[in-house]
Amino acid sequence: MPRIHLYLGILFFIPLFIHLCVSLIKGISTGQIPVSYWGINNSHGDLGYTSIHVAVFLSVYLFFQAKSSLTKILISFLLIASIVSLLIASSRGGILFFLASFILILLIKIFKLQRTHFSFKSIVLSILGVFILIGSIFQIGTYLDPIRWRGPLSNMEIAFKGDALKINCEGIDVLKRTLEQDGMVITPAIQKTLDAINGFDGARILALRSLPTMFINHPMGMNQSRFAYATALEEICGAKPQIGLMNSHNGWADTALSIGIIGALLYFLVLCKFIYEGLSALKHKDPLVSATGVALFALGLIWVLRSMFDSAQRDQMLEMQIFTLCVLSAFIFFQQQRSTKVVLD
Repeated sequence: MPRIHLYLGILFFIPLFIHLCVSLIKGISTGQIPVSYWGINNSHGDLGYTSIHVAVFLSVYLFFQAKSSLTKILISFLLIASIVSLLIASSRGGILFFLASFILILLIKIFKLQRTHFSFKSIVLSILGVFILIGSIFQIGTYLDPIRWRGPLSNMEIAFKGDALKINCEGIDVLKRTLEQDGMVITPAIQKTLDAINGFDGARILALRSLPTMFINHPMGMNQSRFAYATALEEICGAKPQIGLMNSHNGWADTALSIGIIGALLYFLVLCKFIYEGLSALKHKDPLVSATGVALFALGLIWVLRSMFDSAQRDQMLEMQIFTLCVLSAFIFFQQQRSTKVVLD
């Protein structure tokens, strides 16, 4: 199947396409762009996660396999449509890792080209194009949702102060008193920032700062629970916490709390094995094996990084990772066997 990457890219684009369709209907009914509209999805994360696979598979086909201009235009259109979907959903993480996936594939392509035909001009143009793309998307995102795109920095800075566990358990007033004891004047702007911590990026920082105690209490995990963080926090607080995230927004931390630190380490080693397989296949003489190696390497690496910023190792996200990584690994194995057989014959 020489077009396996194209077919998989289109397959994973379907949720984004559905989101664009319902967003168009919503926009027509309201008369404005439906910013932060998720459509039939429970979270913008559902769109962000599938977009990683769209970016990897379509970029691999675009840079390593596509021959006709029509195919390249079609793939470019699908990539742009994916970005539009993520912008409408206000998925900053989705956009960040979509771009990271695309740029990673582009860098691999440039590196492979430079080994045979070095071109300083192509490197400069590629870097310039990437900066323009990132800048444009950031500006559009800021225009559509300025609070979500520009607001988090102050939230994150303040969230590093005080006793994280106590703040999570008793609420923002604990953090406010800590700031006052440090001599900080609680201006209306700072009070607004404090009020905005719960449910935003500041709450994620507080969650991460609370994790060491939870790991000490439950090094072997908590019965494979998908709500391990929330359960562990409530156990420490002795009551329902005032800042109660359902997860820590860190896939590796949630996995460690769920199945234990050893379990999270084992899964990390599994992903590392896929990354190594992809890197090895990337150097193969068969162009189809090499392209699939790029996809396997990129997906393994991106999912390792993605799970550092969101709880991406659960439910359909974990199934999606395992399914695609195993399919690519198996495809590489059988394609290599076929190539070896052809040579021997």
